[in-house]
Amino acid sequence: MAKVEGKHLWPAAGAMMAAIVIAFLARPDSAANRVSTLDLTNAGFRDVYIQHVDGDRTEVTIGDRGQTTLKRGELPSTAPRWSFVRTEENSEPPYTWLARSEARGSTFFVPVTRISDWSYPYLYRVVRQRRKGLELPRVEWVNVFLDRIYQGLYLRVALPYDRIDADATETRRRELLLIRGEEVMRVDTWFEPPDERYGELFSDEALPELEPPAPSLSWLSDRLLPDASTVLVAATSPYEAKLLPLPIPLETLYAEVHGRRPELATIERVSRWEESWRPAAPEAQLLRGSEIPELESEFESYRDSFLRALQAHGELYGNVGEILAMVPLRQKAGAEMGLNLENP
Repeated sequence: MAKVEGKHLWPAAGAMMAAIVIAFLARPDSAANRVSTLDLTNAGFRDVYIQHVDGDRTEVTIGDRGQTTLKRGELPSTAPRWSFVRTEENSEPPYTWLARSEARGSTFFVPVTRISDWSYPYLYRVVRQRRKGLELPRVEWVNVFLDRIYQGLYLRVALPYDRIDADATETRRRELLLIRGEEVMRVDTWFEPPDERYGELFSDEALPELEPPAPSLSWLSDRLLPDASTVLVAATSPYEAKLLPLPIPLETLYAEVHGRRPELATIERVSRWEESWRPAAPEAQLLRGSEIPELESEFESYRDSFLRALQAHGELYGNVGEILAMVPLRQKAGAEMGLNLENP
């Protein structure tokens, strides 16, 4: 019997594997084939390109398409670099990503299917643009491209951060608190558990000094989490605090990052502290009455852009019918004001 050396089989095995890969990619229902046939010239929102810049694929730049055409060595030295991780909660695409930079803070990219209310980001943007004195993080829908490959429609959420002094010898990040009754969850704005300061932060002698929230902030908070509040707390004493509604609940973001639900501490005095500044519901309002007609006109443009981007996302993942059927179920905040995402 002739003896066949294993190394003689390698070229044939390699050719067979290549043929299998090509056949898979050529399937009409494959994601790669759907990407190649998508028309993204009018996908509704602006495009954001995330490009790996290191061999370990842990650092990225975030910018426009032009930046992706540059070779690694051609990137300007001033181009911001972000540490970049895929979060642990979802094991299948579309993934959630977290980009972090000591100079620019933390930014989430969360796929549209993991957002509970698709009208809420529009209302959030309205408040941020019209009430410029409020400290609200940047929130926007974007079409994400990772290493030039389209990933779908994402909500980009940039958490608030403190700019770091280059000469500083020590920096402390601010904290985010989720308060529900007597339960408290804490993370810093790097989205890691902060130093243990519960006792110091919530002692009877030194409760955080919370600014009375603007009515529009109260309205945003009540629309997404009527039974809880998200609060931004300064890093140093006297720990000034501000109501900070987010378009994605803090518990959800924590689970995305760490792959598990957060543990909440029970502190009795917290509920009394929250009740002392939380306004009554009738006082919470989004805009003045004279601003509502203009709001309705702007929403039509938002709705058209969103539905185009949502269609493209559904085509990418092969579930257009399923994803469009979600629209009536994910517009509670807007529908309460007569702003509907469904086509008229």
